[in-house]
Amino acid sequence: MSIINSIFGDVYDRFVDARIRKRMPCLRVLIDRNLEQYALTAEGVVQTKTEKWGPHTVTADIYGYRAKALPKAEWPRRQIEALPTITRLAREGKIVFCTSHELKFESFRASRGWRGSRGDLFRGIVYECVPAAIERSYFWQTIDLNKYTSGEGQVGWYKNFLLKVDENQLLERLKGHIEFPDFDRQNIENLGRFRELCKYLDTDDHIRDAFHLWTAEVNNLNYFLTVDKKFINKMTRSTPLSLSTPPITPAELVKKLGIRILDPLPLSDQRFRNLLETED
Repeated sequence: MSIINSIFGDVYDRFVDARIRKRMPCLRVLIDRNLEQYALTAEGVVQTKTEKWGPHTVTADIYGYRAKALPKAEWPRRQIEALPTITRLAREGKIVFCTSHELKFESFRASRGWRGSRGDLFRGIVYECVPAAIERSYFWQTIDLNKYTSGEGQVGWYKNFLLKVDENQLLERLKGHIEFPDFDRQNIENLGRFRELCKYLDTDDHIRDAFHLWTAEVNNLNYFLTVDKKFINKMTRSTPLSLSTPPITPAELVKKLGIRILDPLPLSDQRFRNLLETED
C-alpha cells in the first residue's frame, strides 16, 4: 500500500506542479550577486593521463570539470537544490531575473570561476536591467573606474552621501536641472525610506543590500532573491518594517510558488568531464 501511495503520490505532485506552472503569473525578481556562487555547481579539475602514442608513451594534464559536492549543512544545500527549478522558470519566462548597474559593479570584482559552463545554473539567462533607486553617476563623476566600482566606493557613497545629505537642499539645487530624471527625483524625495531600511543594520555589506532592496521596491519587483540569511532575518524578523518587496531565499521562493518536485541539478555525478565533452 505504501508503494502504491508513493507512486501515485509522486504522479499527483507532478500533475499539481504542472497546473501551478501553467497558471503562474510572471514574477520579477532582483538577483543578489551572492547567488552566483551558489549557482556554480561545477568545479575545475586537472587529471593526469598517460597514453601510448605509437612507440611513445605520453603523459599530459587533461583539464576538465566535475560536479561540486553539495554542502553537508542543510540550509545551503536546500538553496542550491532549489535553483534548478527557479532557473528553468526564468528560461520559460515565468520569472524575470533583474539586475541593476550597482549589482553589475559588484560582478566586476568577482572571480569568473566556471560561469558559462554546463554546471552554471544561470547560463544563458537574460537579465532585465532596472534603474538603481538613485543613479550614483549623477552625483559622483570620476575617471577612476576601479574606485567607482569598488566595494568601498559603493558603500562609502551610501553612507556618506545618501544617509547624510539633506534631501530638501538637494532637491532645491536640482530644480534648475530639467533633464534630471523624475524617477531619481522621486526617490530623493523618499530618501527616508532608504534610511529606514538601514536603521537596524550594523555592517557595510548589509547597507549595500539595503540599497538593492530599496531598488527592488521602487521598481515594483516581487522579491529580492538572496542567500544572505542574516540580512533576511534583520529585515523580516528583527525589525518592525513593512516590506513591499521582501528579501527571500531560493528555497522559500519555490515553497511560495507551491512547487513540490524540484528539478535535478545538471551534473548528476562527480565523474571527470573533459572540456571538449559534449553534453548528455
